[in-house]
Amino acid sequence: MKYFIILIFIFIVIGCDNWSENPEEKKVIPIQTQQYVSGTLKEVQLPNNTITLININGKYFSGTVNGEIFLNTSLFSSPILKGVIPNTSINCLYKFTDYSSTPNKNYLLIGTNKGLYYADENGDNLKPLFITSSETNDYIIIYSIEQVQINSTTYELSIYGWDGKNNKFSTKDFGKTWSYYNYYRGSVTSRITFQTTRRVGTGTQIVQVYLTGCNDNSYSYVMSSLNIPDFQINARINCFAYNNNDKICYCATSNGIYSSSVDNILNNKWEKIALDGYNVKSLIITIYGTLFAGTDKGAYRSNNGGTTWLAINTSFNDSLYDSYFISEGSYSNTIYLFTNGYSYTGYDPKTSANYNFSPILVYPENNSTNLPTTLQFRWNIVTNILDNNYLMQISKNKNFPENNTLNINAKTNLTYTIKDLEKNTNYFWRVKSFSIFGSTEYSSVYTFKTNE
Repeated sequence: MKYFIILIFIFIVIGCDNWSENPEEKKVIPIQTQQYVSGTLKEVQLPNNTITLININGKYFSGTVNGEIFLNTSLFSSPILKGVIPNTSINCLYKFTDYSSTPNKNYLLIGTNKGLYYADENGDNLKPLFITSSETNDYIIIYSIEQVQINSTTYELSIYGWDGKNNKFSTKDFGKTWSYYNYYRGSVTSRITFQTTRRVGTGTQIVQVYLTGCNDNSYSYVMSSLNIPDFQINARINCFAYNNNDKICYCATSNGIYSSSVDNILNNKWEKIALDGYNVKSLIITIYGTLFAGTDKGAYRSNNGGTTWLAINTSFNDSLYDSYFISEGSYSNTIYLFTNGYSYTGYDPKTSANYNFSPILVYPENNSTNLPTTLQFRWNIVTNILDNNYLMQISKNKNFPENNTLNINAKTNLTYTIKDLEKNTNYFWRVKSFSIFGSTEYSSVYTFKTNE
């Protein structure tokens, strides 16, 4: 009798679990139990192990951890291997324009852990440009590349990394001669430049701020133009992201994410906000302020400036560990996600900070009665979220308590059929739309009653 009662209790618990299963996204810091948002990213045919991507005149060039350089004529075409730099990792790609030629010529620059290479804008004629240091005779590790206009006729190409002594290298003649600089502490692993204002006396002035991340665990960045002491944390800086609307800068490290407003940056104040203990390998922000983080423990998205994060999952059954996010330009609404097994593309289609449109319920109509116990529920499409899924809730309680609500992920469908509803019973139902970019509010709550 004792065992029989235990079995009955187990069946009751299982039954309740099935009824209260909850695929709904919950805003939680991912150190806690992860609630996944599924679907919405589209698989593309970029190569595996991609960690960097650039678009040159509609052609997509990608670099891998194995030193491979691929060309995709479109995101959905098969990648074409253009070249391999043996025993290297491709750390960054950059579009360089030679303004001294008529017409101007574009080149693909490739930064690796064994120097700088270049190819033409089609990815052909791969050649070395700057491999070893003339001061240390060591390979130059390159993480960042930029081209700066000095005057109306002169452009300077600068690369950032490490040769064992120096961390910035510049040329004005496309690699014929180089200047060496030892500006920062250790290897420069990331760099971002933006403008802000600084109060001087009773007025203000516009200043250029350079955030430069280093791999020295004692020092993480230097702001070159402001002569402010380095920000110190016990982690490696992987990248920066800057929200131009909110004037907030984010710093992704090997031990979580830090943030600082422009005013706080000028006062050297940063705060760790999320993903403590995570190696945040990449961090991008879309034009609408959505943050995407690729980490060693999966891919995540935040809609509220990094306060809470949602884990991202897809329909392709990979874990998304060792994830990298990249965008087209530093501030875009197009994102790319690279994992060990798959590549994806997605778009942030929001037109404002919030999703203001909810699904409209179609059938069963509100206050319907005498309905059969098998029903096909229907609702209208929500058009302001791309590749959206729908979450339907049905309950006998209008407040939809968690322990007495059935949550149904209808995926991208606009209908869902439920069989074996109880007879002569009042039900309440509602629907929301969601994607990796966010979710709508729930629709209005409709009620109906089944027949006897």
